[in-house]
Amino acid sequence: MSTLSDLEAWYAGHCNGDWEHARGIHVETIDNPGWMLRVDLAGTELADRPFEAIVTAGDADAWMDARVVGGVWQAACGPGGLERAIETFLRWAREAPGP
Repeated sequence: MSTLSDLEAWYAGHCNGDWEHARGIHVETIDNPGWMLRVDLAGTELADRPFEAIVTAGDADAWMDARVVGGVWQAACGPGGLERAIETFLRWAREAPGP
């Protein structure tokens, strides 16, 4: 499967008739330039799971800042870093028991 397909499967696995109405996954552009990926954790098995922030420097595509803030897993990254941000979230999410 692809990274995007894996994220789609994670999302679908958490749609329970309630979570997806108030929570979800958000992808947007930022002005650095780059991407912001946000995954609402409330109501998931990840809500209370610790995540050690990841901050990497580098050129326009290599940097990433991933952390949990206010119950939301979020990663900001360069224009070519969105797939890596998604992979980082999924790797962490797979370490936890399923929904």
